[in-house]
Parts: sequence; structure tokens; C-alpha cells
Amino acid sequence: DTVYKQRYDYTEAQIIKNSWNHDNNYIMINKGSLHGIHPDMAVISPQGIVGVIVNTTRNFSTIMPILHRNSRNSVKIKRTGTTGSLIWKGHDSQHATVIDIPTTHKLYKNDTIITSGLANDFPEGIMIGYIEGLSSVPGSGFYEVNVRLATDFNKLEYVYVVDNHFKAEQDSLMQAALADIDGKEEAK
Repeated sequence: DTVYKQRYDYTEAQIIKNSWNHDNNYIMINKGSLHGIHPDMAVISPQGIVGVIVNTTRNFSTIMPILHRNSRNSVKIKRTGTTGSLIWKGHDSQHATVIDIPTTHKLYKNDTIITSGLANDFPEGIMIGYIEGLSSVPGSGFYEVNVRLATDFNKLEYVYVVDNHFKAEQDSLMQAALADIDGKEEAK
């Protein structure tokens, strides 16, 4: 008889400022620390992934959307479970790029890309988009995958801020593990 503890809570917020056509875009929402919002919380829309909270005041927060050159998110191919990283190269609010997928994995046009759940921020399975094309990066052994995003950033009005109740515990455990690995490396 175990007690189920809910892992995620969602807070709805309205977008009050939004940019999608710059190299480093930001979104502002009408919820802040007064509403339980804090940095590093994931943000999603009914269509899919949006970004991560970077700053808050009492009543407002800013989001670094996936349409930002410093954004990097853990993703996977839904059909195969193969993981990679989502990045944005700028200029096109409808497309992003998935990197770090080995060319030994078979990918197809229209394969679905979702969040992997490996980064302790986004729940697993949140829609990102569909493969439109891919090419192998010469000499690397990895694909560069062009993804058509499911979220239309030009039409966003409402989003959901995701509170992972276990994020601090998970992050702390990973930091301890990395410190242990670093300590063993230095001892060599």
C-alpha cells in the first residue's frame, strides 16, 4: 500500500509579451513568484514545448523559449526512444534542429519528436514536432535533423508552467553523483 505522490503541477498563464523573430527571443507571462513560479520551471502549451522560466517578479515571469540560441533541451524520437538535443539556429520560428543522434539509428521523415524526460524539467512525452529532413554531419557520425515545431509561437496566448515537485531532489542527487565522479577522477 504505497501512497501516490503527484510529480507535476501545472499553472496556467497568459502571455503578455512575445518575440519569435530574433536570435534570442523572450516571452513574458502574467504569473510570478506570488503564484509559485520560479526559475528553471518548464513551460508548455496545448500544442507542445515552449521553454523554461528564467526570471520572476511577484506578478510576472520571463521565459527563454526554445526559439533562443542558448536553449538546449533533451528530446527523443518517439518511435525508437533514441535521444538527442534540441537547439535553435535562429531566423525560423517554425523549425529547430535535433543533434547528437548517431547515424546508426534509422530515422524517417515525419517521425515524431517528444521530450525525453531526462533533464528533470519537462515531463516525458511533450510534443516538440516532426522530422522534415535530415543529413549526416561529415566525419561526426551524427545526424543534423530539421524539425517542424508543433508550437506556433506567433499565435501563443496561454501556456502552462510545469512544477516538478521532485526537481530539487533529483538535481541534488545528480550533483552529488557528479562530485563523486570528479573526486575519483582527481584521485587517479
